[in-house]
Amino acid sequence: IQEDVEYFKIVKKSEKIPYTAAVAFYPGCTISPPPINPTIPTQIHLAGDDTLAFIGFCSPLNDPLYDVHKYLGATHAFDVSIPSSVSLNFLHRYDPSVTKESQEKTRKFLDKLLR
Repeated sequence: IQEDVEYFKIVKKSEKIPYTAAVAFYPGCTISPPPINPTIPTQIHLAGDDTLAFIGFCSPLNDPLYDVHKYLGATHAFDVSIPSSVSLNFLHRYDPSVTKESQEKTRKFLDKLLR
């Protein structure tokens, strides 16, 4: 996170990042892997059958500041209902139960850190 906010010139290297927590759904770890030592609590939701943001590139996430949830059988954008007429370059299945579970976990994570 610190590297991202510095890269996008949100803060200078010497400044503290202006975030208390972060949440990532099916992040693009092939492009930018998560930091080995995160600077803020970060919750990550990974789809086990993601053919766009491959789950293997997001591991290991062993730091205690990471709260990682893996949803076996879920695909990329599992929480988005995309019409079947839309052509995609990745496997997609909307999963209402995984959507509900991930939203509940996100709400609980943010409530704990932001209240």
